[in-house]
Amino acid sequence: MLVKAGFSLLGKTNVPEFGFNVVTEPVSTGPTRDPNDLSRSPGGSSGGSAAAVAAGIVPLAHAGDGAGSIRIPAAFCGLIGLKPSRGLMPIGPARSEVWEGAVVHHVITKTVRDSAAVLDHTAGASVGDLFANSCIPERGFLKSIDTPPEKLRVGTYTAHPFGGHVDAENVAAVELMAQTLDRLGHHVEPLNKPPDLGKMAASFETMASVHCKADLDRLSNSTPMAEAFEAGTLEMMRRGSGISAENYVFSMRILREEVRRYLNWFATYDVLLTPVSAIRRPLIGASLTSQNTLTDRSFFQRIFQEAAPFSFVANVTGQPSLALPALRSDPVASSGSILTAMPGRDDLLLAMAHQVETIA
Repeated sequence: MLVKAGFSLLGKTNVPEFGFNVVTEPVSTGPTRDPNDLSRSPGGSSGGSAAAVAAGIVPLAHAGDGAGSIRIPAAFCGLIGLKPSRGLMPIGPARSEVWEGAVVHHVITKTVRDSAAVLDHTAGASVGDLFANSCIPERGFLKSIDTPPEKLRVGTYTAHPFGGHVDAENVAAVELMAQTLDRLGHHVEPLNKPPDLGKMAASFETMASVHCKADLDRLSNSTPMAEAFEAGTLEMMRRGSGISAENYVFSMRILREEVRRYLNWFATYDVLLTPVSAIRRPLIGASLTSQNTLTDRSFFQRIFQEAAPFSFVANVTGQPSLALPALRSDPVASSGSILTAMPGRDDLLLAMAHQVETIA
């Protein structure tokens, strides 16, 4: 779709093994570093794309997001990362959906305008896609962002949904973004506590583990060798192999019930402002899923509860969610928050982000 839009493809960037990580340090090719600080990771799984844009190699790069893999590296590198609504971007032709619709493709960019412009060329489901979202503005996304949104109600919280620690820099980034939105005239309402995400997270873990097991068994002709995969990948496969078809179906029912409950809660607000992650940019070598870090915690406890407890929700619910810096003058230091809107309101989210971008 990018080639059809007139883009020239430069090459392939680095990703963690099968995209199952929030850092980009695959054993096979070695780590990708944040161009802003070579001692740190650009995040993942689209860390190579974020690094390429941050380094000025390209103005934008393709990325995919199944639990935060566009937004986390964009935030770690001080860039713009939009995960579009489920069904807005084509997912084919090889698949009709990935991870029950959780995975969405788009790009990482330096500006909100670039992100909106790419959507104008790529949005729209392809024939055979399981999910289709037709919420495309009549004027297109790029022209629509020039019309400031009405004064919006913005809910915000920084407390960890599972009771863990949230890095102080990410909390500060959320507070800075809240101040910016308040200056723009939006009503920012701090929440006393985060929504209950326990059942959603558990069901999401079940779904992703089963899909991982099925996909990798097919790649390896159903005889995966332990030495062929990294520790985090093996952990997902092990978890997936112990889940029956009955339990999977039951978990998906719970997941969809939790999505309905969450969106009913969310509907009180136009936009939700949270940290993008519980952690700040990790140092190179501090992989969250190496063998020594998985001895007392499962893969999902390390990744989805410690690193991505905020970002994974929009993948489950199908909502658009966007990472952007609060200050263009210091994008890396002020980046660490995400804005999320109701499904299909990518236009609203981009318009608000453009507001922030123009005054930051």
